[in-house]
Amino acid sequence: MAASPLPSDALSGTNPLSVGIDAEEQLRGRVIEALRNQGVLAGLRASLRAAVFTALTEEERRGPKGIHASDEDTPARRLRESGEGARRAALVVADFLEAYGLLQTRSVFLAEANIDAEGA
Repeated sequence: MAASPLPSDALSGTNPLSVGIDAEEQLRGRVIEALRNQGVLAGLRASLRAAVFTALTEEERRGPKGIHASDEDTPARRLRESGEGARRAALVVADFLEAYGLLQTRSVFLAEANIDAEGA
């Protein structure tokens, strides 16, 4: 009996490439589940959202009329015009977020409120 020129997988009907893809998908699923269980996945998503929001906010500040026109009634504008008391209250919120480790939320809050907490 002559040896078959086809791999044994071809004779059994399974595609060796699909086996590799299945293993890759299983590995990806296990990694995602492990990251989710460790709380890392939520942190990565929050970091990504914060980075996107900060990038958009920075672009808005630098460019000519960004997403919000400068004459619109935005929360940041109302906060800025409310005086020092409102600014201090916002800094208290930022300190609270930092104290409880909500650093991504804090960075989004500071960017959205247009507050520089470092110079407080």
